[in-house]
Amino acid sequence: MVAGDNFSEHEFEAFGFPAGNHNGTWAFGVLRKRIANGRIQIEDVKQPGYRLEPGFSGTPVWDKKLEGIVGIAVSADPKRPEAKVAFIIPTDVLIKAWGQLIPQCNICPYQGLSAFQEEDARFFFGRDRFKAQLLEAVETKQLVTVIGPSGSGKSSLVFAGLIPSLIRQGNWLIGDFRPKADPFFELAAASVRLLEPEMKEPEQLFHAGKLKQEFQEGRLSVQQVIERILEKNLGKKLLLIVDQFEEIYTLCKDEKQQQLFLDKLLAVVRYTPNFTVVLTLRADFLGYALSYRPFADAIPEADQMLGPMNLEELRDVIQKPIENLAMIESGLTERILEDVKQEPGNLPLLEFTLTRLWEKKEYGWLTHNAYDEIGGVEKALAQYAEDEYKKLSETDQQRAKRVLIQLVRPGDETQDTRRLATRSEVGYNNWDLVTRLADARLVVTGRDDSTGEETVEVVHEALIREWERLQKWINTERSFRLWQERLQAAYRKWRDANQREEALLQGIDVGDAEGWLQRQTEEISPKQQDFIRQSIKLRDRKRRRTIYTLTGVSATVSILGILAGLFAVGQANAKINAQIALAEAQFALNQRLDALREGVGALRELNKLKAWGVANRNTQARVTASLPQLVYGTREQNRFNGHSKKVEGTSFSSDGQLIASASEDQTVKLWSSTGLLLATLQGHGDWVNKVSFSPDNRRLATASSDGTVKVWQLECLSRDDQGCVRVEHSLIKTLEGHENWVTDVSFSSDGRSLISASRDGTIKLWSNDGTLLRTISDGSDSEENRGIWGVAFSPDGQVIATANQDKTIKVFSLNGTLLRTLVGHSDRVRDVSFSPSGEFLASGSDDDTAIIWRQDGTLVERLEGHQGHVNRVSFASNSQILATVSDGDEENVKLWSIDGTLLVTLNGHTDRVKDVSFSPNAEILATGSWDNTIRLWNLDGLFSKTLEGHSDRVVDVTFSPDGQMIISGSWDKTARLWNLKDALPQILQHNGLVNGAVFSPDNQLIITVGADSVTVDGIITIWNRNGNQLKTFKGHNAYIRDVDFSPDSQFFATAGGELDPTVKLWNRDGQLIKTLQGHADAVYGVSFSPNGEIIASSSKDNTVKLWNRDGQLLTTLEGHNGWVWNVSFSPDNQIIASASEDQSVKLWSQDGTLLETLQGHSARVTDVAFSPDGQIIATGSADATVKLWNRTGELLTTLEGHADRVMSVSL
Repeated sequence: MVAGDNFSEHEFEAFGFPAGNHNGTWAFGVLRKRIANGRIQIEDVKQPGYRLEPGFSGTPVWDKKLEGIVGIAVSADPKRPEAKVAFIIPTDVLIKAWGQLIPQCNICPYQGLSAFQEEDARFFFGRDRFKAQLLEAVETKQLVTVIGPSGSGKSSLVFAGLIPSLIRQGNWLIGDFRPKADPFFELAAASVRLLEPEMKEPEQLFHAGKLKQEFQEGRLSVQQVIERILEKNLGKKLLLIVDQFEEIYTLCKDEKQQQLFLDKLLAVVRYTPNFTVVLTLRADFLGYALSYRPFADAIPEADQMLGPMNLEELRDVIQKPIENLAMIESGLTERILEDVKQEPGNLPLLEFTLTRLWEKKEYGWLTHNAYDEIGGVEKALAQYAEDEYKKLSETDQQRAKRVLIQLVRPGDETQDTRRLATRSEVGYNNWDLVTRLADARLVVTGRDDSTGEETVEVVHEALIREWERLQKWINTERSFRLWQERLQAAYRKWRDANQREEALLQGIDVGDAEGWLQRQTEEISPKQQDFIRQSIKLRDRKRRRTIYTLTGVSATVSILGILAGLFAVGQANAKINAQIALAEAQFALNQRLDALREGVGALRELNKLKAWGVANRNTQARVTASLPQLVYGTREQNRFNGHSKKVEGTSFSSDGQLIASASEDQTVKLWSSTGLLLATLQGHGDWVNKVSFSPDNRRLATASSDGTVKVWQLECLSRDDQGCVRVEHSLIKTLEGHENWVTDVSFSSDGRSLISASRDGTIKLWSNDGTLLRTISDGSDSEENRGIWGVAFSPDGQVIATANQDKTIKVFSLNGTLLRTLVGHSDRVRDVSFSPSGEFLASGSDDDTAIIWRQDGTLVERLEGHQGHVNRVSFASNSQILATVSDGDEENVKLWSIDGTLLVTLNGHTDRVKDVSFSPNAEILATGSWDNTIRLWNLDGLFSKTLEGHSDRVVDVTFSPDGQMIISGSWDKTARLWNLKDALPQILQHNGLVNGAVFSPDNQLIITVGADSVTVDGIITIWNRNGNQLKTFKGHNAYIRDVDFSPDSQFFATAGGELDPTVKLWNRDGQLIKTLQGHADAVYGVSFSPNGEIIASSSKDNTVKLWNRDGQLLTTLEGHNGWVWNVSFSPDNQIIASASEDQSVKLWSQDGTLLETLQGHSARVTDVAFSPDGQIIATGSADATVKLWNRTGELLTTLEGHADRVMSVSL
């Protein structure tokens, strides 16, 4: 005998004795489907032979494919004699009626990936202890929540454990439903089934639709319906099971509907006697449940946390279901237990593995050979899915991909989950494939009772986690599926709004949808395609109306504009001059953030006037002269003084307008972003260690060494155009309970809860009104290892990470379940931080390192180079930059890219830096220090791009005139042409080292110079702009040091080395025009003046010489005490800059007068260049730095980051 539902469309045969046939005869046909009363419909499709009639009653029905008896025939359909339709009682129903049949039946005692149901109770083991607790809770409480991880057996416990126990008591009425996308309809449908159990299903669904409306509109309360059910069943108690309660959050996207449903459910629980609700809820959605205060208040009294089974319970799961049915080889149970481990999420994998073992049993034995064949616990499911997939044709494999992707809800910083998809969503033409996948037990089909449409979902989320092929599909299509989830929510909203125009997609959403519709039409249902097309039509109509309106208005406005324009231009220039004057004054007063803001504002206004050709020349000159100083001088933006002792913590508000600082002086200070002290919060009795703003910026939590957390109310009373300038604050509550310092505090991303960490070895989860929700211990086994130094919420608020005294990072779920322990540090961990994307986790430790981890615990990068304990780690909002603060590095902060590259070190504090915080836009960094100050640093434009590829020293680098390309020359015998858009180089191969490379000003040619590796001749190569070689030839008797083009692109000059100390002038085709002689040693640099009339050359003879185009020597500039490596003209021809071995740069006038000497480098200065506006001078040095100066000789900033000498600079 065989049991189950895997019979559809199988051929059957049955032997009976119809009237007139005393010797008996065979009937043949096809098994169709199970109907509402549990019987199976069969049909004789073969016209020859007998139809099933009374003479076949009680005969066994043989399934030819399964090779077993699937039931006994009981009746034919008298209404359709021509169809030869009949019904059978299936084997599983017969077994329930007569248990002695079980040994004769090949029924599988394991459930695969399906949850145990009431009828499977005889095979349900391993949860006796928890079943007793749950039974007691249901008998004493009106709300019970069964909470556990996915795959921990919540539904099985309720349906196969709790329900049979209650039924045996005889006084319980039981109903159940899943919330799905429309929880009110599902509740109404369950209520109607309880009220009218004899009513036919279509009629029940009709009444459920009406009842749903009455619930939502308040015309009938849920309590009234529940009371009516109890009145019809006097003496009974009513249990309502809401299974997979997380669907409230995953499928019902309307937050108002969520809250309304919860309100009504809580009300009926609170006020209705003899009524109990049991919810099953995935633990990773507990944070969602706690985010709604009324529900959060109810859960602590109701929750039943379902933990992992112990070894004996797992042993029962394996062995007890097969007693009297089969035997298991010695040692196999222990082997399976070793593989499955004591993790609740592995239960579905265990059950599936046992099911596969059962299918491969040999003569009633579960064997080691079979276990090896299926791949053990970890590989059984994935291997089975892969095997079934490979049975499909190539076309069906593509269809399967489209179907299965629709059955997964991709996580956006959360785990991927299964979703219930409709037939239209997976494609009507794919339903035959869905049926085959259902036969293979990979998916489960059903029907949406509210719409009548067929549905499908994956059989269990373990399939999503374990099947590598499906994971790859999901990751490949994640962007599309995330967008599609938003589309489906928008479509439902439009549909529920009776397809009103204002509910169509708007703005950027239309463009996104239009793009996806073009690229992935087949994956979008026809109804949703129509929704998108209607949105596109609406957008286009609005655009046309706008164009018509503007066209009509423009003619009227143009005449008035001309009259007003002359007056407006004058006003605009005056405004710009006033802005730049204010910026210069603020800069002088060290108010550099304000100065930069004013300067940038002036530049924006100037660019508007320049676009119209009406900018005043004097105004342009003033802005051009002042702005570079404002930009390069505003890395440290503002310094906030006010604390009397060391600053321990800093934090930005989410809008970037407020900064909070925590200090050893037992106070917290609130500052505006411009450095204005707005408030001082007093009340703690010891150091304040950390501060955290709530997401809405209306609350501030402060953590102190006095063992408390204080929560403060903040209200901005006054604002100006730069933000809040007056704040009122009040203490809401002091949170007590920790037994040692509180080291850290953080709000969740939704602001509904906060977490605190302490040296006492615990973290405490609080509601935002101060109610203690849960205490989680670090699990330390000794005083030496006890203590938590840092704590952080994941961006989705579902996971908590802690930095621990025992050298580990621990990751917990909100219910306190330890999810994973990250091991990698060799000393205590001081701080932990999630990246805003949720993909990464960073930790800082007393082992002098920081580590970047993936959230799954994979170590990505170890950041080394700190000189002491790493106390703080903080991600920028783009998740690509990490800031670290170390004791040993004293006064600086290090910024790293996510790949572990050190980007920059910020210096400026005069004592140890203790905390760091990025502004929301990642453009400003706040640091708190033991020098009692808070400093703000401007990060915009701070980081450089590194172009890598050369294998030897790079000696020359030049921008193309359009700024889109760079040409670099190297001693690796190549020049490289870099496209700055993608940083990918084109390699220009040479036969020897390359000393110089330059673009022609018309951007048509490239000249490279160097030396032949064999003859040492000086070689010149001419290339077109695309890097194609046009000509190569000998230019000097020995290697060439430098090259420069004339401004008109018609000539270029080359500088010869020690064996040929001359300057040669060539036309653009490479013909020699003139040789300039006069230097006593190698010529290292050559440069044309911007007007093309003068050529400057710098030499190893410590001089610079100026020549005219005819080759006549004009003057010699003397004054350096070492070789002059390079020379450059200012864009206005007025200044000549020379870079020397004597570690200085000298600025000269054309007549040879020395104007300024720039000193500051600690090694020879190898190159010098002017900015295009002539206001900034860049110098590169063998001390591995680049310095920026203004033209009066004032040092603006030093750029660090190179690991060796800088050979060339270009602006």
